[in-house]
Amino acid sequence: MRLTVVIGSYWPEVDGGPAQSMHFLAKGLGAIGVNVEVICFSKSQKKLVVREFIDGVLVLRIKRSLMGYATSVAFIAASTREFLFINSVFFPPSFFAVIASTISKKKAFLLPRGELMSGALNSSNSFKGKLKRFLKILFSEF
Repeated sequence: MRLTVVIGSYWPEVDGGPAQSMHFLAKGLGAIGVNVEVICFSKSQKKLVVREFIDGVLVLRIKRSLMGYATSVAFIAASTREFLFINSVFFPPSFFAVIASTISKKKAFLLPRGELMSGALNSSNSFKGKLKRFLKILFSEF
C-alpha cells in the first residue's frame, strides 16, 4: 500500500503539533509495511528540494518559493498513490492534491485538526479569506 501525506511542515524541522503527530503516524504506518511519502515545505533548508528518509519515511521538503513545483508534485503523487492524507486545508498544494485524487478515484483523508474552528478560520491569513469566499460561492444556493 502506498500513501502520500501533504502537510505544510514536518518533523524534525518543526517540533510539535501536526508536524510531530503526522511523523508518528507515518512512522507507525511504515513499520507495518505501508510505503509512506511526505510532501511538505522546507523552512530552513537552503536547497530548493531536499529528499530524505526519516525513520523509514520518504520526506520531500520543497522550498516555499517553489509553490508551483510543490503543487505539481502533490498533484502527481495524489494521482499515483492509493491513499492521500491532507493535514491542512490551507496548505495550497492540498487543494490540487485533492482534485488529483478525486479525478483518479483515489481515497483522500482530511485531517485538519483545529484548522476548521472559528478562531482559526477568522485569522487574517489572506489565503484563508480567499478560500472561504470561494467555498461560500461554490456551496451557496443560486
